[in-house]
Amino acid sequence: MLPRNDIAEAVSKSLYSAIQNIFAVGGLIVVFFIAASLIGGGVLVSGILEMANGVFQASAAAPASLVIPCAIVSFGGLCVAMQAFVFFGAFSMPLWFYLLYKVTHTILSVVFCLILCAIF
Repeated sequence: MLPRNDIAEAVSKSLYSAIQNIFAVGGLIVVFFIAASLIGGGVLVSGILEMANGVFQASAAAPASLVIPCAIVSFGGLCVAMQAFVFFGAFSMPLWFYLLYKVTHTILSVVFCLILCAIF
């Protein structure tokens, strides 16, 4: 069993790390949301920069279309890529490889979405 001081120190470090992570994620979301708002460019730019705003704009622009929100959610946006880069930096995975994975995932998701939309 851990001594009382070790438990308190472990809880303290865990809380401090959790708060740092919340600020990192929240800060990136704010930065990319503001960047998407300043740049403009519609659904495409918003979806590439920040997923939530892009999906919101896509659903408002074409409520019957599933393909654009599917693509935006599959890609996740550069905001999510930066979040992954911050947290997965310890694994030495290059950012270009992660982005290649996300683009491949997006293409496959859109293809499957189009097939399912044609069937149903």
